[in-house]
Amino acid sequence: RLLFHRKQRLLPTAQKKIMFHGDHIPPVSVAKQINNRWYNRKLGRTVAQRFYPQCTNCSNKQGGLLSRAVNAGHGNLHAVG
Repeated sequence: RLLFHRKQRLLPTAQKKIMFHGDHIPPVSVAKQINNRWYNRKLGRTVAQRFYPQCTNCSNKQGGLLSRAVNAGHGNLHAVG
């Protein structure tokens, strides 16, 4: 969060209104699916996630896509979208 505050100070006034959301890569629902695979549980491996800034529009698009995929019961979220 401090990174965003520092960066906002460097932006012109017109651009300061751009909002960013934190984005997990891979998405939490995909990471849970990968972590729940039997061989990853057996080997004690977990997916490393990184946190990146994402604009509001992209965040909404990704959230909608993942929400529809989860609600539709897709077993493999990698194949969706």
